[in-house]
Amino acid sequence: MKVSEHLGEFHKAAADHHTQMIGAHEAALTKAKDMKEGGEHLTAFHKSAIASHQTMADYHEAAMEECSKAIAASDLAKNRIVPDGVRGIIPNAPGVIAVPRAGQRQLDKTVVDTELEGVLALPDDE
Repeated sequence: MKVSEHLGEFHKAAADHHTQMIGAHEAALTKAKDMKEGGEHLTAFHKSAIASHQTMADYHEAAMEECSKAIAASDLAKNRIVPDGVRGIIPNAPGVIAVPRAGQRQLDKTVVDTELEGVLALPDDE
């Protein structure tokens, strides 16, 4: 699972949780309004909690959208067509050929001093 998929699931769960909490506070707010004593304090608390949960639900829904965009962009990048003949990785073997970039001068083969041949030699494959 990709990180963006994992985060998307987290943000969905968090948004759902905050939405459920809004429902719970709205139900409690109805009861608080009917109370004769202390009702105004509870009403203020539940209204504040509803606003806070709404802010967090909106944040997680927006983050969930960003994760969806990242997943879609990643899927598009995976399906890109790569032209043939492009050498992205140079093998670690004798006979490796350097591929010059477009417009670059031709690379000359460097002559190595006979004294340094042993130092620069690649180990033989067994």
